[in-house]
Amino acid sequence: EIVKVNYAETQPSSMHRRLKVTIYGYDEFSGHCAEECSFFTDVIGTVIDGNTPSPVPRCYHIGDFTGSGNPQLLTISYDSNLLGQVNFSYASLIDLHLEQKLMESDVFQLGTDDVIFCIDLEGDGKTELCHADNNGLSIYNYNGFNFLLGSYDTSITSTLLKSSAYHLTDINGDG
Repeated sequence: EIVKVNYAETQPSSMHRRLKVTIYGYDEFSGHCAEECSFFTDVIGTVIDGNTPSPVPRCYHIGDFTGSGNPQLLTISYDSNLLGQVNFSYASLIDLHLEQKLMESDVFQLGTDDVIFCIDLEGDGKTELCHADNNGLSIYNYNGFNFLLGSYDTSITSTLLKSSAYHLTDINGDG
């Protein structure tokens, strides 16, 4: 499946930005990708310059953070916008099967030099959110309401991850 995310309209005074999430699947009959579903959800992250609203830059990741067997879309806004203004970073977890937002909060500040990756490190069937900055690597677990810090390692930094060709994956499926 392919997940496409587009920005939709927002009100000039609103701090929320509407995302349109479209899921495409392979149609064996036509041999092409076809739209399976599409839905809208609002996330925090709008910059207002005068009367002109613009979206805050975001990163996007797919994983099974709930352990339900269904994919969720995690989107995190960066801590600064294109105008150079500092903002809070907001993480939004969207269930693609239920077509609804599960949570939205300011888990951590996400800088443009930081590294984000999502992987099941513990082998429990739930994807962990990993955030590396210049100080170290923080590993967050989703508890059904929010992402909570599970562990921290100062030896793995964003500088280290960016300086080498690391490929992180669970080859044998045991976490």
